[in-house]
Amino acid sequence: MSQKQTESILFDVFGRMMQAERANKQWQLFFIGPEGTKRPVPAVVVPPELTANKLAHFSMIYFTNTLLPSHPSVCRCRTVRSKEDRIRLTIS
Repeated sequence: MSQKQTESILFDVFGRMMQAERANKQWQLFFIGPEGTKRPVPAVVVPPELTANKLAHFSMIYFTNTLLPSHPSVCRCRTVRSKEDRIRLTIS
C-alpha cells in the first residue's frame, strides 16, 4: 500500500495567514484563524504543476485585492514551538 504524500506550507498573505497543502499532486489553500483553526479558501484553484517555491508569487497575484498598506507583502513562514509549547509563526 502506498502512503499519501503531503506537503504543507504556511504563508503570510498581506497580513492574513494561509496554508497550502499538496496531496496527490493537488494544492488546496486554507485560511488560518487566530486560534489556529483552518478553513478552505473557496473558489481558488491552484494549478497542480505549480511548485512550492512559486506558491508565494501565485498568492501575491491572486490576492492582490486584499493588499493593505500595513501588510504590503507575501512571506513564507515556518512554525516554531514556544516555551509554553504553543505554535507561533515566524516570517522566514
